[in-house]
Amino acid sequence: NMQYDITKDAEKLTMPVLLVVGSEDTSTKPKHQQIFYDSLTTDKELHVIDGAEHTFYRSHEREELNQVLKTWLKNKVN
Repeated sequence: NMQYDITKDAEKLTMPVLLVVGSEDTSTKPKHQQIFYDSLTTDKELHVIDGAEHTFYRSHEREELNQVLKTWLKNKVN
């Protein structure tokens, strides 16, 4: 269960939103990220890093996270 209703104010967000979550994250569960993503009405992207937990502590997870961030930022700036 979600402790907070993160969807109630989602419609107020007008800026682009990038959500990145690890598939094995138990702190911010992927299913909760999906619920939030689905409630957003703005430009949005959800990326799930396979096998990653909350902290992306493995080097290949950090590399994937960095690539996702670079690509997303490049697409938003240009």
